[in-house]
Amino acid sequence: MTHVAGRRKPKAAERSATVQKANARPLTEAEVLVRIFTDTIAQGHGEASPVLRGHLKERWAPPGRQPRDIPPAKIAEVFAAYRDMLSRWKNVPVGGTLDLRWPR
Repeated sequence: MTHVAGRRKPKAAERSATVQKANARPLTEAEVLVRIFTDTIAQGHGEASPVLRGHLKERWAPPGRQPRDIPPAKIAEVFAAYRDMLSRWKNVPVGGTLDLRWPR
């Protein structure tokens, strides 16, 4: 990501590093979850895929803990958001950008 506009607050990079360090476990879990969904979708599996459920049970659990259950409605939201972002990405011309705005 690139900060593209406006002056950054003093010590923004230091605060970012502190937040990342303090939240290392949930950030890692989020990255693993994204990888599971990305791989499963790229392999052509759908929302109700037993492959997806299997990967979630096998790979998405902190050490020594049971994996959390993700309700089918949340899985459907992930698939819808993925399809939307993929569609937006495919419409970006070569050399173009896809700008995302994060709510404050």
